[in-house]
Amino acid sequence: MADMLTREQIEQLLARANDTEYTPDEFTIDAGELRALCSLALVGLAVQPRLSEEAPKDGTRILALWGGEWVITYWAKRPGFEGWQMPSGMVVKAYDRSAWQPVQFTSLPEPRT
Repeated sequence: MADMLTREQIEQLLARANDTEYTPDEFTIDAGELRALCSLALVGLAVQPRLSEEAPKDGTRILALWGGEWVITYWAKRPGFEGWQMPSGMVVKAYDRSAWQPVQFTSLPEPRT
């Protein structure tokens, strides 16, 4: 399990890094803090929105920007239909082909254990 930092710990680490009393040679970070910072960086990269054309089309649920709202959707493949599954209650103008799919997506966060 990766180390995690609280908001307070991140702010303290940032304050230490910005402290002008330290020279670069004097500033140290322990391995746990470094692991936690790397974990946060990876999470940040994972949640950056990407174009919907890059989204998985294997039934994986994603968080997608569709019609100006973030919704959970997935690529559906069944007889007579192949495409993004609209959330129930969502209205899309049939004449507007640009509204038939989400614009951006990001992965859903991993469930907490």
